[in-house]
Amino acid sequence: TLFASARRSLQVTRHDVRLRRALSSAIDRDRLVRDGVGGHGRPTWGPVPPGTQYYDAGVDAGGAHDVRRAEHELNQLGWRRGPDGLLANGASRLSFECVVQDD
Repeated sequence: TLFASARRSLQVTRHDVRLRRALSSAIDRDRLVRDGVGGHGRPTWGPVPPGTQYYDAGVDAGGAHDVRRAEHELNQLGWRRGPDGLLANGASRLSFECVVQDD
């Protein structure tokens, strides 16, 4: 299982569905599965893994990795790329922590 969570600096803004959608579009799930867990897994767009009781394949059908779309949406929300290459919105810097769980 692979989880990505926004750090505390995004506690307020992470509740914005537009931000969550933009970030979701930016994540290359195929690459995460390939490089992060050595191909042992299946990319999914929802919180419920395939093969479990509440998995909905329709959730996965609606997702797409699209960096240009993500950058456009983040820009519309006020996130700008700084000289260090990271996105910032005022004093908030966009960063993530990925946790890979071996199950």
